[in-house]
Amino acid sequence: MNCLMDGMIIISGSSRSGTTIMGKIISSFEKVEYFFEPSSLIPILSKSDELSIISLKELLRFYLYNDLFLNSLAGRNINLNKYDDSFILNTKLEDDINVRHSKSYSMSELIDTGKDYTLSFKHPDMIFFLKEMVSLYPNSKRILMHRPPSEVINSILAKKWFSDEILFSEYIGLYYKTKYKDGLSVPFWVKDKDIVFWANATEHNRAAYYYISISESIIKNKKKSIIINYDDLVSSPC
Repeated sequence: MNCLMDGMIIISGSSRSGTTIMGKIISSFEKVEYFFEPSSLIPILSKSDELSIISLKELLRFYLYNDLFLNSLAGRNINLNKYDDSFILNTKLEDDINVRHSKSYSMSELIDTGKDYTLSFKHPDMIFFLKEMVSLYPNSKRILMHRPPSEVINSILAKKWFSDEILFSEYIGLYYKTKYKDGLSVPFWVKDKDIVFWANATEHNRAAYYYISISESIIKNKKKSIIINYDDLVSSPC
């Protein structure tokens, strides 16, 4: 189990930079158990400054290994919604899923089976916590996606993720450790000195700020990481 956690494959980079495509590629590999943007991962890591290293590693093990990984091998938490990017049959054969659903597996069976697997996940916001993850799991493999700014920013604007309409809505704070300025959500990756700027910025400037923050984090974490350009990937996937 410790080897599996320390040998995990982490995929990150800005949203709209090809992390989903890369995740699907990695997920299609034999004996790779892949997870699409694990929902509790970033909230756990956002508390890293409040937890001991032992407690943080335990929480990550309980979540990534016990909850996600073992239950996925047992066929208990795989996504069967064909309209989602994380639909299991996008990357796994139906025969594999049928084997998982052929019986009820004991914990010991799942642990033994899992020894031959590699755990992997993708999450854009993981880039902001990569330093912490590398310190905990130095042998993890990191794949960081990069895409030209105009393509990322235009895509984010189309999604309206940083519009006042979204940032003033109630659900934003349910997901991450979020700051607020006059009722407006301020993402955790916005520096304290820039909170006023963020609150008064245009949607375009917020998207640009996000892109710059991601790019700075990629540069900081480029050592021993594989950096892949989105345009190169789609033009020459082999």
